[in-house]
Amino acid sequence: MSWDLAQDAAVFDGSEQVALHFIEGGEAVETVIVSGALRGPLLRQAAEAAAAGAALAPSELLFHLPAAPLAGRQPRVGDAIRDAAGHEYTILEAVLTSRGTRWKCRCNQTRPAE
Repeated sequence: MSWDLAQDAAVFDGSEQVALHFIEGGEAVETVIVSGALRGPLLRQAAEAAAAGAALAPSELLFHLPAAPLAGRQPRVGDAIRDAAGHEYTILEAVLTSRGTRWKCRCNQTRPAE
């Protein structure tokens, strides 16, 4: 039986491949395919919003994107992430984390799969 740490981690972590679209003037000017992306709920942000008497949109979530495939490019507010099912999410906030190895992107679903 062979063992591949990268492949096994992808299965257990639930990582996926997404397309990051860099948007300028309302149009995608560049697309980077990013493997190893993770998505999840906004647990901490939702708790903070609730404590402040506010609420997050139910369509908001986090994507964690590995920085290496971006080759120095930075996700920006307004850029888009499209998953394999065709759902599109607009980036509302992007922060470089994990000692510069991952981008944490707070997103809002803007388009369901076609």
